Amino acid sequence: GNCRSLEWLTTTSKAFLMEVTIRDFTCRLVITNGIVTLTNAEQVIISPERLNYISSPDILEVENTIMAIMNISERRREENIERVQALITSHAFVEVSTILELVLWKNKMNVIGDLNPRTRGECRVMCGADDIIPGVLSFL
Repeated sequence: GNCRSLEWLTTTSKAFLMEVTIRDFTCRLVITNGIVTLTNAEQVIISPERLNYISSPDILEVENTIMAIMNISERRREENIERVQALITSHAFVEVSTILELVLWKNKMNVIGDLNPRTRGECRVMCGADDIIPGVLSFL
């Protein structure tokens, strides 16, 4: 809804702030201390906790994709926001699962102790990532 009496909003440390201009949305990543100052412009703020899991190099790609999604006028704004949330979730899951797999693989190699190339490959297959990662992602 519209609430013009707010001066600021509390968010997580990262948020995408989108402002409606005459023709389209502009989007920028805001890294805050948890406070986003609101303006007189119409704004959409997307600040899921999952945003904190996306690496810095990927944030620019996400930001550009968000602008493209939000500027598709054939869909309702709510549909576009749902697509943006799905995009952020997808990127966060990739980041978290990659890091978790690397940690599990490294742990398995430390347990085995033999670091020849064949053993390293076997450790990756046997590290348990296929069983552990889906369970962890269900909590994100």
